[in-house]
Amino acid sequence: DEALRSLRLVRDAEQAAAELHEIEAACSTAAALGVPRWRELFVGFVGKLTAVGVALQLLQVGTLIGLQFGLALGFAQSIGISRDRLQTVMSMLNFAMTLPSMYLVERVGRRA
Repeated sequence: DEALRSLRLVRDAEQAAAELHEIEAACSTAAALGVPRWRELFVGFVGKLTAVGVALQLLQVGTLIGLQFGLALGFAQSIGISRDRLQTVMSMLNFAMTLPSMYLVERVGRRA
């Protein structure tokens, strides 16, 4: 009842009932499948999706995006790198890491 009331806040009565039915069906299906195991993340189709996610994360880390937005300027100046040189290097890294990311998504990631 509480879930249906919540759904009715954003949907009309018929849509809320249909969505609640979908949610209940999904919960029943999940319960019938049993307790998920970590191993399931690394086999079959889901394993491929996991690999794509990990690879994209590694490529994102390769762009030094955290360093770029958080600490880059102060860090670079403290070791004697000019602001212009830092911007050039960061832009080249971003560009270089974008290409493998795009290839990976096109090759593996859009098959879902």
